[in-house]
Amino acid sequence: FPDLYKIHQDCCRKLGVSPEPELILIHADGVFNALAARFLNRHYVVLYSDVVDALADNKDSLAFYIGHELGHIRRNHLLWGPLLAPAKLVPLLAPGYRRAQEYTCDLHGLYCCASPDAAVKALSALAVGARRWKEMDAAAYAEQGDLTRGFWMSYHEYIGSYPWLVKRIMRVRAGGRADVLPRRNIFAALPALLDMRFIL
Repeated sequence: FPDLYKIHQDCCRKLGVSPEPELILIHADGVFNALAARFLNRHYVVLYSDVVDALADNKDSLAFYIGHELGHIRRNHLLWGPLLAPAKLVPLLAPGYRRAQEYTCDLHGLYCCASPDAAVKALSALAVGARRWKEMDAAAYAEQGDLTRGFWMSYHEYIGSYPWLVKRIMRVRAGGRADVLPRRNIFAALPALLDMRFIL
């Protein structure tokens, strides 16, 4: 996969990640994901083959996935994770920190793309799958972000370690601006304080 490796090299150069992490491609039975890993003081970027296949004609969108994972490495999330493990016992703080990591890494992925549209396409594949993302109306999808102001969606985001995907798409569509994101319902924070599922 020479094109994929070149995208990886370009992203490393743009983000100033050196030495280059090893790029690994694996089959995961249809799962759409990518991840960064650290083992024996070496870093790895792992791409799932279905993501690569779905975006094969959109190299710039693949750069988003690679840039996102390089963001975890560049911001030392893999190193700080074990050191901050005790914070996982703090309600709201622990999942909030994890969500902030994802937003930060989305900005790294966006920086590796030539346009926000490529980043939106990358996240659209996560939203609707390998084929349907080409037909997805990103603007209409992003309009659903207002629903996240509701009590229950806010509650589940407060205890969740990932932001709602619609909010991630809203932010990259806006070129990374955070002010486009709807606020969560503050009343949902109280029961979220008592919910300990976030530590699992």
